[in-house]
Amino acid sequence: MCVVEAVNAVTEFMDLNQQKIKGNYYTQQLINQGKESENNAAIVRQEGIEKARREKLNAILNMAKTKTNAASNNLALSSETVLNLEQDNLQEGKLNALNTLKSSERKAEQYINSANNYYQKAALNSYQTKMNYRKGMINFGTKTLLGGTSANMSNLSMIASLL
Repeated sequence: MCVVEAVNAVTEFMDLNQQKIKGNYYTQQLINQGKESENNAAIVRQEGIEKARREKLNAILNMAKTKTNAASNNLALSSETVLNLEQDNLQEGKLNALNTLKSSERKAEQYINSANNYYQKAALNSYQTKMNYRKGMINFGTKTLLGGTSANMSNLSMIASLL
């Protein structure tokens, strides 16, 4: 009977440790998902910056095309019409760039919110894992110590030596 109790105690202790390992692993997975979401946010922001830069460059190219077309149609490059068209091209490019930045920032914020959710779940899971482990260890110790027999005390000594 003494050996059976010792085996049961060791098995219970190993089960507690296995649950703790699984909980810690899941916590780390959640943290990794949060980091991935943060990386995605950074990527989306950078892509938005690059796309906005291209929008501005396209506006400058359109302005150059406007000048070329005006010159080919024998319009003075300093005429009010040409200057208004150039100004319109620049304003449109700036507006497109701002809209692009705004859109990419919205997407990035969604990723950041997702990352925060993962981090909150990780913190909660970590807390629950610790509490479950502590509760299990208290129950384990209580069962072992409250038995009070010399066999139970030797079981506790044997388990402690395994640790």
